[in-house]
This record gives sequence, C-alpha cells and structure tokens, in this order.
Amino acid sequence: MRAIVNDIFSLFDKNIRDLGCDYLLTMNKSTGEKFLEYITAKNIIIGSITNNNNINNNHNKKKTILFISQFTENRMQNGIYDQRCKKFYSGESFYKAEKIVVKFLVNFCKRNNFKFEIASNSSGNSEKEYNFFSSMISNDIEFKLLKKIHENSTYKYSDEAEYTAFIDSTAGYESFARRNKIVGFSIRGNFLDIAEGCSFAWPGKNISEGPCWTSRNDVNEFRRIENFMLNSDNNDWNKIFDEYSEKIMIHDINNSILNNFFKKII
Repeated sequence: MRAIVNDIFSLFDKNIRDLGCDYLLTMNKSTGEKFLEYITAKNIIIGSITNNNNINNNHNKKKTILFISQFTENRMQNGIYDQRCKKFYSGESFYKAEKIVVKFLVNFCKRNNFKFEIASNSSGNSEKEYNFFSSMISNDIEFKLLKKIHENSTYKYSDEAEYTAFIDSTAGYESFARRNKIVGFSIRGNFLDIAEGCSFAWPGKNISEGPCWTSRNDVNEFRRIENFMLNSDNNDWNKIFDEYSEKIMIHDINNSILNNFFKKII
C-alpha cells in the first residue's frame, strides 16, 4: 500500500503533467485512481502479487491475536521526513500509535483469554524489535515475537490466528484479502498532525471507518471494535469480505489477472 509521508505520493506534483506510462498494476481501485491524478495510464487492479500466490487453506484458527509489526531500528532512531510539508517526525512520534494499539490488544487478550503474538518485521536479528514491544507490554501478558523466516511467514501466521491486527501495514490488508478476520487501527496520523494519507485503506473514499477498523484515536471507537470482535459471527464477516474486498484488496488466486494481462500484451 502507498501513502504520502515518507512515500511516493509526497513526490508528485499536479503541476507536472508529462508523467505517463502504458499500464499501472495496482492493489485496488482507489490507489489506481490516486496515481491517475498525476500519471496518464491505464489502471489494472491485480491485488498483491505475492499474496495472490499464497492460498489460505487454514480453517483451524488459534485463539490468538496476531499484531503485524512495522518496527525498524532505523525509523526508531532517525525518524521520518515529510517531504511535502518539509517536516521531521521523530521515531518516538511515529510509534506512538503502536503503544496505544498494543496496550488495547493486550488488555483485550487478558480479558477474553486470547494469546498475543507479533509478526516480526525483521528477517534478521530481532532482539531490538522484541525489546521495543516488551517495553510496552511489560509483564502484562506473555507474548511471542514470530520471526520472519521467509517472505511468506506473515501470511502463514495470519492464516493461523483468529484475528490479524495492524495499523497501516500492507500485510494487514493482504490478510483481509485472504478472508482473515482483521482489526485495523489506522491512527498514526493522529500523532503526526497529518490530515491526509494515514487513514484506513487510504486513498479509499468513505472507508476510513468500518465494522472492524477505525482511523480515530478514540476510546469509544476501540470499544466499538471490541464489541464487534466479541459479538460477530461468520455471516457478519462474510458480508464484510463481500462488501469491501474490491475497495481494500482483492485476492486473485495464482495471479490469473496478471497472467492474462501478460499474455495479452505479449
């Protein structure tokens, strides 16, 4: 998924109108439409290539909440720079969202007898990442930091968990495309004074708030999501998948759309 701060949409200028390419292959319709504000092209929605190559065959869910980590040592130490606004944000500011969301999830797990796991963002030494989350959780609950052994590890972990929780990680949206139950807390913009680009499934319109996600750092929103987690059934979730998949991310198994596209242009 793409964003504005520290990402590609901070680089575009609507006054420059000579950008073009033949085709854009994007994860969803709204992302393609956003690109087309700056680039002349034809947009084709294909979802996530890697995600499409992984089929979710796991129907035996563990009573676990999996949180998708976005921790990087570089970002924590050096922060990020908003090129459009010419503003610097510290790593501490960037990761305020994690502290609030993780605390909520840990308390939910304690009250409802769920296990808590975190999918590591690192494929190497994850000691600093573990310490980062351990400092938030303290001794409130035992948790596991699941290592990223290969590029498909996070898919496997999310397929096994009852819920996949995330802030604005692409892996969270990919999990939804795989018809896994997700809870999204896209609240990072609340701490970076950013009005645009950080809401859930941005740049999707009228989707920033939903049955199991929010873009507001509001205790009532968190309670609303908790109530949905506790009281929803499979019929509720199937309706959500059917209504929102094209708006968030499709799951085109084995990349049939992409393969047919290649055959056509070749």
